[in-house]
Amino acid sequence: MNPATRRKAASSSRIRIGACSRSPICAGFRTTSSESQRNEIFARRGRYFESANLKTRFERFSWYSPNTWNPKLNSIEEANVALLEQAGKRR
Repeated sequence: MNPATRRKAASSSRIRIGACSRSPICAGFRTTSSESQRNEIFARRGRYFESANLKTRFERFSWYSPNTWNPKLNSIEEANVALLEQAGKRR
């Protein structure tokens, strides 16, 4: 697969997390739980976490800047959170 095709496939897979388990592009993503992936979506939008483990996990990243308990998600993030919640229930 050439680089342009790979970038296009990778960007389209970000919208369809549920399809990720069948995609060779996402093969390496299966090492993290759906709960961890869901928390990262909220962390990237600046959510505070009460859990010491989550605080420690995200504070090591320069992009993490907590500023709200209820971050505003865009429609893609909301869809991904819903898919990840469904995936977590199936495990």
